[in-house]
Amino acid sequence: MPRWPAALVAAALMLTSRGRADDRSLGVLAVAEPPGPSTELAELTFQLRGALAERTGGVLESSEIRARMGGQASSASLLELDRAYAGAVATFHAGDHEVSIRTLRAVMDDLEHLPDSPEAFAQWTRAGMRLARAEQTVGHRAEATALLERLLRAAPDLVPDPQQYPPSYLAQVEEVRDRLAAQPRRRLTVHAERRGARVFVEGREIGVAPATLSLPPGRYRVSGRVNGLAAPAIWADLSATDQLVALDFTLADALRPASGPGLALRQADRTGKVIAVAAWLGLDQAVTTSLLLERDIAYLQATLLDVRRGQLLREARLRLASGVAPAGGLTALAAFLVSGQQSSLLAVGSSPSPVPGEPAARAAPAPVPAAAPPAAPPAAPPAAAASGVTLGLGLGYGVAFGDAALDMPMGDFTSGSVPVVLEAGYRFAGRFTVGAYLQYAYASSAEGPCREFRAQLAAVGVPGVTCSTSAGYVLRYGIEGTYRLASPGRTVVPWLGLGVGLEQSRVAYAASVQGERMDIAQKASGIEYLNLQLGVEWAASPGVWVGPFLLLSLAQYTEATVSLTGPLADQLGMAGSTTEDIPSSDRKLHQWLVIGLRGRLDL
Repeated sequence: MPRWPAALVAAALMLTSRGRADDRSLGVLAVAEPPGPSTELAELTFQLRGALAERTGGVLESSEIRARMGGQASSASLLELDRAYAGAVATFHAGDHEVSIRTLRAVMDDLEHLPDSPEAFAQWTRAGMRLARAEQTVGHRAEATALLERLLRAAPDLVPDPQQYPPSYLAQVEEVRDRLAAQPRRRLTVHAERRGARVFVEGREIGVAPATLSLPPGRYRVSGRVNGLAAPAIWADLSATDQLVALDFTLADALRPASGPGLALRQADRTGKVIAVAAWLGLDQAVTTSLLLERDIAYLQATLLDVRRGQLLREARLRLASGVAPAGGLTALAAFLVSGQQSSLLAVGSSPSPVPGEPAARAAPAPVPAAAPPAAPPAAPPAAAASGVTLGLGLGYGVAFGDAALDMPMGDFTSGSVPVVLEAGYRFAGRFTVGAYLQYAYASSAEGPCREFRAQLAAVGVPGVTCSTSAGYVLRYGIEGTYRLASPGRTVVPWLGLGVGLEQSRVAYAASVQGERMDIAQKASGIEYLNLQLGVEWAASPGVWVGPFLLLSLAQYTEATVSLTGPLADQLGMAGSTTEDIPSSDRKLHQWLVIGLRGRLDL
């Protein structure tokens, strides 16, 4: 059996750094007139968030929304991204350049969504330098050059470590630096309505607004922070002319992280402003909650917004009693927002026609028991046919011993099997039979690969890792010969068998990193050098024999296949199968010991 592929470990590191960024995210926000949401609204919002999370995926926790309000649109920390970077470097050196490139791109993207700081900028330039090298290695020179241009525009003094990068890459870096130095300069001026706003260009702090920079032509990400508030990033295009940009802290002023979390917005154009804030927070959908008072009756109003399309999807009101939702009310409200399911507890703008119920299926009449067949007559003495076709069917339980490959015990992959054996042959002189056998065994997967997978990721500090086993199989087929140790005419006959053939086995696992699943199937095939059989059979009727048997096989795997499927495999572009020969030095012998019951029919 092959070990866990290094690409899977790197994928887990990348996924840890990215969190669930590729899922559709839904944020629940309390919205009220300034100064902001009340304690009552914040509590109802908290309860509705929980009810929504029970019915659909992607609902962000309140802590995640607060982090995004603070400028951290990524769920990863600098420490986690540092580990992901280390995993990408290890994968690059292992020769899996494509996985390394995908991981480094994800790391850079997450760093751009963290609050700007010197530490984040240092990690961003480091990851970018490594990514450009990986792109160069696989022949993507244009991509490498474009990335180096962006890095050197942001950090003109950036110099790669000559101990880590080859001379050809160092020469490409200097070539890009010289080309940028020869280009005409453009002026970038940054203003902010807030005094003391710190300005960041491509994540590097350049001073306090107003600030003016002379930069090479290109596109630059400009952001700002003041007193814990972050202004949405702006892209300034200096390709053709100078640019003046103004940092807007208006949306940041509306944020109320400690109340809901929520927003303080006037009623005028509230929907448009909520969508703008939700887009800035990186939400795909948003549910807003607010309190309404009509004729002295209090309502909780909830609205579902499609942030990407800027559309209102559903809206409903729930009547409150002394500020408390009725029993089942928040559950009904969550069900309506998720699926449109109507409830008498809710008031909505329009109600779709109810779906007619399907008639109940009639119970099927109970089957009439069949009459019991007449008892079979007593068995006649067994007939002794000297030659003819022999068919066999066996069922047993098998246990594996030895090693699948170097340092990989069979017991780490399967804890047992239940084989079904089919045999067909030709009988000579009543004692000798030569033919073929086919065994298919249900095999239970052991915990060995799961323990190894969890241990590898625990060693680099990756949280949220789960692994579970599922059923596999063992397939054996080949030729065999058997010899009966008693002459025809006996009712109890011991027998011996000898065979050679091929063996194939498969075990399967489901690995999950922070909820992202990948199904892994490991298949190995090889030669069964020898199988020895021993049994005793009794004559049940003429030509029908039944009895216990014992089988011991000796085999060796020579080829291994790893197949990756599931959402995580598709997301990372890793879906598919890889087959490789097991090196001769890693090949080991293993054995199967099977005990069971066998039936034989002599035709």
